[in-house]
Amino acid sequence: MTAWENIENPETIQVRVRALGILKALVTDPCISLTKGTSLSQLVDLLMKRYGKPFQEITLDPETNQINSFICILLNGKIVGDLDEGLKGGDEVTLFIPVSGG
Repeated sequence: MTAWENIENPETIQVRVRALGILKALVTDPCISLTKGTSLSQLVDLLMKRYGKPFQEITLDPETNQINSFICILLNGKIVGDLDEGLKGGDEVTLFIPVSGG
C-alpha cells in the first residue's frame, strides 16, 4: 500500500497543495490526504499519478526522470532543498515555475 491510498487510517494528515501559473490549471484538488511521514517526493509522485501526462510533461525532465530544475517547491513558504523531507498535517506545498521579463 502506498502512502496515500488509505485515507481512513487515523495516521493520515491533510496537506494543502497550491499550484501557480501553468500548473494551477492542472492541480484541481488543493487538499490531499496522506499518511504521516509522507515525503515531498512521494507527494510529487502522487500528483504526477493523479494529474497524469500533462503534469508530468511540465514537472519531469525526460532525460533524468527527475523533477525539472526550473520547478520551485515551497513548503510553508520556504524553498525546499530536500524532497525527502517529511510532511506534517496542515503543511502547505506550493509549486510554480518562476518567470521573469519586462
